[in-house]
Amino acid sequence: MYKDLAIKTYSQIFIDNLHLLSQDLEGIKSLVIRNEGLLKDKVQKVLFIYELADLIKENKIKDALRQQHIYGTVIMSDYYQINSLYDWLVLKTDSDRGNKKVASNIWIKDHAFLEELVDLLLKENLIDTSQREEFIALFLQKDGNGNKVNWLGKITLLIYLIDSLRQENVIDGNLSINNFIELNFLNNGNLIQNIKQAKSNIKNNKQGKPQNSSFVDLFISQVK
Repeated sequence: MYKDLAIKTYSQIFIDNLHLLSQDLEGIKSLVIRNEGLLKDKVQKVLFIYELADLIKENKIKDALRQQHIYGTVIMSDYYQINSLYDWLVLKTDSDRGNKKVASNIWIKDHAFLEELVDLLLKENLIDTSQREEFIALFLQKDGNGNKVNWLGKITLLIYLIDSLRQENVIDGNLSINNFIELNFLNNGNLIQNIKQAKSNIKNNKQGKPQNSSFVDLFISQVK
């Protein structure tokens, strides 16, 4: 039943109300929640949200990636709203499942260390000065300007940084690294994909870490 409801909801969003998404994102979220309420079983509710997110990923997000590959940019006019809806569904799924905690504060250690980290990343030219506060907001679960942080280095270095922070309990140990990066970051202006492959590349490196990652190790040693 959840699959049929997910297909119906997708149709309501993208076919029946073709231009509604760009006009009323909160209204779309309310529609999703109303339809979710039609299901009585908790597992069915989670599967419904997961299925709807998957439909959007397969039919919209991948199409945006294709456009970016062909044209060098996403030409989908309501892509920002689509991506925001997808992010909301993924976070809702993780929260409802309960096995990938969405923390009130992802950052566990003293906030002064977070300030030090962002200044270090600016020094290494890994994020832009204009996104300093946006980066901090990600870890404190505060409202930013809605834009993803544009990581200017290699994706392997970003993965290594987030993973190191988690392993040393600087950030919430229940954080899903893949989801956190995909939802909150771009890589040199591009949507991030193939995180699993990037993780494999790190493991296959002789040192077990990406190049130019010594500053990460140094920072972690100071925070412990």
